[in-house]
Amino acid sequence: MIYEEICKLHFQLLKIYEKNETNPTPYQTEINNFNRQLNLFSEDIVQRIFVLNQIIKIYERMSGNQK
Repeated sequence: MIYEEICKLHFQLLKIYEKNETNPTPYQTEINNFNRQLNLFSEDIVQRIFVLNQIIKIYERMSGNQK
């Protein structure tokens, strides 16, 4: 149950990052690759959390570069 809650939180955070992103980013290819991996290859909840975390790290890196 705890992993499901973590996964939901990751999805919520990712939606916020995506909603706030208005312009294409230099990291878009990397984000697309992880999204593809999330949709096609992540079979269990731990894998999904790992992939979601990688996407979130990219958005955090982007926001750090913009400041």
